[in-house]
Amino acid sequence: MKRLFFCMVLIVSGLVNAQIKVLEKTRSNEIGKIGLANALQLKITEQNNNYTFTYLDTNIKSTEVFRSFSFQDQDNDLENLYKLIMSGLDNLPEGPIELELPNDMVHLIFIKSMGMPNVSFSSYKKDNPTVKGQSVWLTKKKVDILFNRVHK
Repeated sequence: MKRLFFCMVLIVSGLVNAQIKVLEKTRSNEIGKIGLANALQLKITEQNNNYTFTYLDTNIKSTEVFRSFSFQDQDNDLENLYKLIMSGLDNLPEGPIELELPNDMVHLIFIKSMGMPNVSFSSYKKDNPTVKGQSVWLTKKKVDILFNRVHK
């Protein structure tokens, strides 16, 4: 009886250890980033055809809080987003352009400041719409840098 109990303990403990699995880490590819003096403000990364925008939330002044939104590039979505932003900078829309992503809602906010058109990302998670972040304001030149459209 003791041997049977001991064997059961060994089998169960082996199963418990087998529940932990080490995952292989895959590297993300940085598309572009905006920052001041080594302080990140906004970047786009790609991993397995999934694009993630990570930005410093300018709504929170007391500490650095980064927010992000992601989407799978299925129908050349990254290129279409770039074109949408550039079109909005050329012809400022009346209000924000709303984008629905699988897990997020994103607003593209356009303004004219000192005669130059600017855009900012504002986003929130669908499951928590009360926590809303906003990125820094971007000119056309910064949008080109962010989407890696200029030669450095």
